[in-house]
Order: sequence, then C-alpha cells, then structure tokens
Amino acid sequence: MDQNSENRLGKGGNFRVPRKELDFSVDLAVTLILQDDFLGSLRLLSAMHCAAIDPAGYHPNPQSSYSLRSDWTARAKAWLESYPDGGPKVDSLTSLGDFNFGTLFLQYPESAVSLWILMQAFYALDRFVCSNSPANLERAARWETLSLVTYLDADRVKKAWRVALRALLDDIRQISEPSATSGSRRSRMYSTSQESPNSSLSRRKDEVLRRIDGIFLGIVKLEVAQNEFAKICATQLPGVLIVDMLSEKIEIAANVRFSIIHKFSSHCFGLRDYKRVGLVMLHLKLGCLFVVAMGRNAEEGPDSTQSDTEPAG
Repeated sequence: MDQNSENRLGKGGNFRVPRKELDFSVDLAVTLILQDDFLGSLRLLSAMHCAAIDPAGYHPNPQSSYSLRSDWTARAKAWLESYPDGGPKVDSLTSLGDFNFGTLFLQYPESAVSLWILMQAFYALDRFVCSNSPANLERAARWETLSLVTYLDADRVKKAWRVALRALLDDIRQISEPSATSGSRRSRMYSTSQESPNSSLSRRKDEVLRRIDGIFLGIVKLEVAQNEFAKICATQLPGVLIVDMLSEKIEIAANVRFSIIHKFSSHCFGLRDYKRVGLVMLHLKLGCLFVVAMGRNAEEGPDSTQSDTEPAG
C-alpha cells in the first residue's frame, strides 16, 4: 500500500475520501485520458466507423475536457455516495465477485483510470469486429454495461466475434475475388442500395479497410494498455491478490481475442490475387494484423476449432 493510501485510513482502518481529494482524482482521470493520444485516435476512429454504419445512432464528436470532467465527476459522486468510507479495501479482497471498479477509483485512482483505459481497448475492438450491422453495434454497446468481470468471462462476446469475423472474411472474399462470387450473392450485396455495383464495391472496400485499421489499432492498444496497467499496479498494489486475479482474467480474455483474430487473418491469406481489384493496401494491413496477433496467439480452450473464422458454406 502506498503512503497516500495509508494517510487516508481513519481509525480502525476505515477509508475516508475527502471531497478535495475526489476532485483531484477526477482531474487526474481527465488528464490521463486526454494525454493518451493513442486512445483518443482509437476512440475517434471507432466513432467515425460506427457513424458510417449507423448514422442515426452515432456521432463522431471527440470528447472534450469539459464533457470528460462532467462524466467522471458524476461517476465519482455516485461511487462516493455508495461507499462514503471508500468501500472494502481493495488490497484485502480475495474474490473477484467482490471487486468493484468504483472502490478501486476511490482508493487508487491512477490504477483505476489505467484499468478503464485498458477496457476501452476491449470495447473499441468489439465495435470494429462486430460492426457489420446497426443491430450488432447496439449489442456491442450493451456489453459495456456489464460488470468488468462478467464482460471478461462472457462466452457470448467470443461467439459474436467468431460470427462477425466469418462475415468479414466473406466480405473480403467478395471484394477481392468478385469472379468467384455467385451472381445471387453479389446481387444481395447491392440489393439494399441504389448505388451502382462499382460504387457499392468501393464503399464496401472502404468499410473493410476501416475495420481492419481499427482491429489492428485495437490489438496494439490493448497490449500497450495491459503493460501500463501492470506497471502501475506493480507500484501501487504490489502482490495484491485481487489485482493478480484480475490481471490473469484480462490476460486470458485478451489472448482469446488475439487467437480469434490470428485465425481470421490467417484465413484471409487463402484469398486470391488482391492486386486484381486494387487491394494491395488491404493485403499489407492483413499482413500486419497477422504478425501482431501471432505474437500473442494463445489456445482458446476445448471449444476452439480451426474453422472458427472460416466462411460458412
């Protein structure tokens, strides 16, 4: 436990959070988030992509210092109302079922903000992977309302990733191998729009490239954020059981996602002749994605199969 935390313990070990200190914690959160240019770029790209998929539901406006401070002030006040004494001491918890992000923020704000940034990388990846329809975007948004531990354990998130990446692989197949695509399938591809086949194909290329960009940035940010969270916790919460348990769960969840992406990108290399439709850049991006994901590839468990991201049919 650091010296600042010890000074905030009252008689009997009860934790007290002065109002001034809460304001300082909010300022710290806003500063750390705004200073994270990588996170800002990822969130802006995500918002722009979501707005392109669902213009009525998303607006790609960057979050200002004022709106961030307003959001974090509201959260901090709610947490303080729920836990006026700071809640159960984080370094005494022995079960992830007892973990609460609000109490972590009240007791160790820098560690909490680092964890929040880490989770934003998970959520951004969800939006890029599962953005093949407004309905799936809405479903991904609902995952953000789950408790942290529930989200990391959720099988439905992993299953949705596999389904969405199968569909993305099929989209890549359609735009990279148009001659191999049946007429009926191609007609379905254009049937929802008044666009000509050429303009619709161009739009679909842009969408695919944007998703690949986002997935690539997301997995890089996820790895960076994991390392940052580990460094901060090593300083502020060294050897704390609940942090070790949470870090292990995060590592497993991240590795499952890396494994799914690795299989997806490896299947993409089975497609023919990107040059024929001007998709050299897509090939290069998929190559980068494959290499990065391969570096963190891990076994998903007994439910993993080699055909997780192969197109159906």
